[in-house]
Amino acid sequence: TLRVVPTNMAMNMHMLGVMYAPTDWITLMGMGMYVQNDMDLITFQGGSGTTELGTFSTSTSGIGDIKLSALIKLVKKEANSIHLNVGISLPTGSITETSEVLTPMNMRPTVRAPYPMQLGSGSFDFLPGITYSRSHENFGWGGQVSSILRLSDNKEDYRIGNSLGLSAWASYRLSSWLSGSIRPVFTSVGKIKGQDDDIMLPVQTAHPAFQGGETINLALGINMVGQSGFVKNQRVALEYGVPLYQNLNGPQMKTTSVLTLGWQYAF
Repeated sequence: TLRVVPTNMAMNMHMLGVMYAPTDWITLMGMGMYVQNDMDLITFQGGSGTTELGTFSTSTSGIGDIKLSALIKLVKKEANSIHLNVGISLPTGSITETSEVLTPMNMRPTVRAPYPMQLGSGSFDFLPGITYSRSHENFGWGGQVSSILRLSDNKEDYRIGNSLGLSAWASYRLSSWLSGSIRPVFTSVGKIKGQDDDIMLPVQTAHPAFQGGETINLALGINMVGQSGFVKNQRVALEYGVPLYQNLNGPQMKTTSVLTLGWQYAF
């Protein structure tokens, strides 16, 4: 009976991060991002039935939330290390983005975009986590527990669900400059609590209870580290992930793939 149904969504995040280690036991990190969201939808005629009225696309873009964190070394013994992650996310991303839509009554108003199309959480968020890693000759492995805890409702009277992430990884160094990795990731995201009264479209992305869920992804990656000349101290990493399991809250679009490309320069 849904009158507006999303068929595809692409989310692109362009992130810029800076890390600085004032001592050998703590590393300070800051990261900003630019977010681009694009969604294609079908509108059915008002009432009931499956007669299509037409299709349309929406998009939002802009600065996302800024994250500030610290990586604290708890244990560093031989090939073993344990680090504590502590951070906070600042609500710099907009949660009042708008877009033009095609309604079941064949009108095209500009309205508040649904929750997945907004650029931030709108709240201050606490980012705790802990990471273990170990290496032996050409092998490396480890695990991480991370979470996002929303500290309050935002100015639109809702709160995005808390998030819990569990991941493990194994890597193998193929040469002095090239390594490969495999990484399973479990993520659990809660439903939205509260509601933005300006998000009232007849589409599941506008329903607070139809957000979040549980997923397990498997990601394969390669890492290339420059050894000399112009590329010395530079690293390029590419990772491609696909879902193995998804149990989402209510009707939602499933994730099909995640591609991550990163460049890092150390000095």
